[in-house]
Amino acid sequence: MIVGTSFKNDNNETLKNMQHEMYDYSISTIFLTVKHIYTGKSYSILYLTEDEIEKYRNIENCDHRLLQGTHDIIADVFRYKAQEGEFENDLFGVDNKQIENEFASEYTDTEFLLKIPKDYWHYASKWYQFLNKTIKENLSLVGNWHLQQ
Repeated sequence: MIVGTSFKNDNNETLKNMQHEMYDYSISTIFLTVKHIYTGKSYSILYLTEDEIEKYRNIENCDHRLLQGTHDIIADVFRYKAQEGEFENDLFGVDNKQIENEFASEYTDTEFLLKIPKDYWHYASKWYQFLNKTIKENLSLVGNWHLQQ
């Protein structure tokens, strides 16, 4: 992740650092979400041959640089929306134990949480949800990374 200033008042360094700490997990999320879409029946039946489906199923990872641009754009949008107050902690939001469990159900290693201030864990959860939703709704953001395997 390139950590920099992307828009006016993009100066929440704690939020930038949170996204930086989650970079590997975020790239993994993008990769697995796209792989799931490409190999899922609703997409693959319409658009892919059997050979292409098998090719996608066999891809286990990719060079993070193929997805870095996509990640950084979505990270910028998230920070902009956060600056506008869109991701404030809800009055009855989840507590940190629930967030820890949420990440533990997705990732084997959740050590990144220890590097994020606890009062930013709700942002970590919302970042993960925002990233996943954005990829699912805007598959074209990923481009043709799969063709470069």
